Amino acid sequence: QEKGFSFDYHVSHNADDQVQVEQRSRDWELRLPFQRTDTARSRTHYWSVVCSGLYGGFGWPQVENAYSTLKTNIGHEYEWGILNLVGLEYSTGHGQLFSLGFGLECRRYHMHNKEMRFFKNDDGMVDVTGFTDGAHKRNSNLNIFSLQFPLVFRQEVGRFNFAVAGIMNVNTGGNLTNEYRLNDNDYNITTHHIGQRKVTFDVMGAVCYSGMGLYLRYRPQNVLKTTAGVQFNTLSAGIIIGF
Repeated sequence: QEKGFSFDYHVSHNADDQVQVEQRSRDWELRLPFQRTDTARSRTHYWSVVCSGLYGGFGWPQVENAYSTLKTNIGHEYEWGILNLVGLEYSTGHGQLFSLGFGLECRRYHMHNKEMRFFKNDDGMVDVTGFTDGAHKRNSNLNIFSLQFPLVFRQEVGRFNFAVAGIMNVNTGGNLTNEYRLNDNDYNITTHHIGQRKVTFDVMGAVCYSGMGLYLRYRPQNVLKTTAGVQFNTLSAGIIIGF
């Protein structure tokens, strides 16, 4: 960081002069992870490098009617991530902040009905079927791993913080995991190349107080490509820290 300088100076004026003194501060700062912007600092315009937006939540999959078996048996979606692993943020000096960052996320779509599982059929498409007869201790999930690039607008009102974001996801990986016990043997099967959409776009809103808050996120695009199998998207909510 650049060094700060201070100067002593004297200005003479008479009774008819109007004197205005502007206090200047640095134009850049490197903020510690999840650190809240200083109230006095927020009244100046400046750029920051930030680490912010650690979150966790769950969602409600919205399944297309054509996939009634999935619609009946799927449970919640669970998600964990950080919006800005590294982000560049600009403050207008009037409580508005804009940021563009890079983050990480993983999502898990869980099969609620323990008798059903995700699988990849002979045509290479993701579908839903029952577990092998006699299997128990069953668990089935569809997992997605993403890089995310959020463009965020935040409005600070005292210790409250209101935010909206548009997020581009680059879905770098996806798999199906099926676990069960059969004839005293434990099976853990992971299936790759499930045909997740490579790029998707989400919208998100959050309300925070003193750096901790709640968020709502809508994913309008289906998780899998149209040619890859079952079609569903998600509305999710959860807790966000340092945002």
